[in-house]
Amino acid sequence: MIVVAYKHGMRASEVCNLRLDDIDMKNGSIVIHRLKGSFPHASDPNQPVPKVNNAHDRAVKDSKVTAFRLYDLRHTWATRAAEAGIDLVTLAAMLGHSKINMVLRYAHPSQEHQTKAMEKMEKFVAHQQIDAAEHTARQRGISGTGIQ
Repeated sequence: MIVVAYKHGMRASEVCNLRLDDIDMKNGSIVIHRLKGSFPHASDPNQPVPKVNNAHDRAVKDSKVTAFRLYDLRHTWATRAAEAGIDLVTLAAMLGHSKINMVLRYAHPSQEHQTKAMEKMEKFVAHQQIDAAEHTARQRGISGTGIQ
C-alpha cells in the first residue's frame, strides 16, 4: 500500500479500493476510483472501515522508522510532480481535484527547486532584454553591438 500511494500519489482509500481489473499492465495504467476516507471492510466489502491510520501508526511504531502520515506520501508525490514540471492544471486532474488551488495544499517545492526556478526566470528575462536591445539597435541602424 505504501509503495503504490507513494509512487502514484493516491489516497489510502483509493489504494485500498483497487481491484485487479483496475490495473492495466499492458498499457501501464491504473483506474483510480476517487474516494475519500472509504475503506473496504475485511469481513464485509459493502461496509466501509473508517480509517487505516491506526494500523499504519502501529506498523510505523513497530518498524521504528521515522513517523509519517499516509497522506504525507500524497504530498511528496505532488511536490515531486510539480518539481518535474507538471503544470498545475494537469497535476490537479491527476490528484482528482476540480480546483487548482487545492494543488497548492499538496505541492511544497524545495528551496533548491525555487532557486532553480528563479535562475530560470532571470535567464529568460535577460534574454528578453538582450533581444529587445538588439531589435532596437537594428531599427536604429546600429550594428556590432556586441550583445549576444
